[in-house]
Order: sequence, then C-alpha cells, then structure tokens
Amino acid sequence: MRQRTVPFVAILLLTVLLPAPGAAGDGPLVADAGESRVSLGGDSLAVQGRIFGGTAPHTVAWTLDGEDARFADPTSLETTLDVTGLTGDLLLTLTVTDAEGAQATDTVR
Repeated sequence: MRQRTVPFVAILLLTVLLPAPGAAGDGPLVADAGESRVSLGGDSLAVQGRIFGGTAPHTVAWTLDGEDARFADPTSLETTLDVTGLTGDLLLTLTVTDAEGAQATDTVR
C-alpha cells in the first residue's frame, strides 16, 4: 500500500462583535444634546439627545435654565419641551451619568 501526502489547509474564521462606532460602552462618556432648533410658534419643541461611551446603564437629565418642569419627560433622551410663552434664545442642557458615576454635559440653543 502506497502512502500519499495530501496538503492540509485550515481556514479559521472569527466573528468579533464590536459595538457600533459611538455606541454606549465605547470609550469615555459623551453627551450630545443635538442640533440647534428653531421654534416658529406652537407650544412644544421636540428634543433628542444621544449618549456615546460610558458604562450602561445611563441616566439622563434635561434642563432649561436649571429647571426640568417644562419637559414632558426630562429623564428620556427623546422628549418634548413646552415653549408656551417663551421668547428669545433658550439654552437647553443635557446631563448624562453612567453606572460608574461619570458625568457628561452638552448644551444646545
């Protein structure tokens, strides 16, 4: 019986699951209060924030001049602001705190 040598090639495929770029858990904590908005009347203004990095879970706090009473849900990244009777530039602040106590703040007009 004659022996044959057969070349053997092994291909190893690895699947690595990484968070999406900018996803929570990817680097230092960053809060993004979104783009500046223009309110042309009406009684509410939609606001949407984003969180980058940090350690989940995160808590969210929206404020207008240090107060959260005008927000439908000041603890949600997506909420509405009651702008009834307000005039001029409004300075909105988004503060995010991660599970390790790190905080990040961003403002938008």
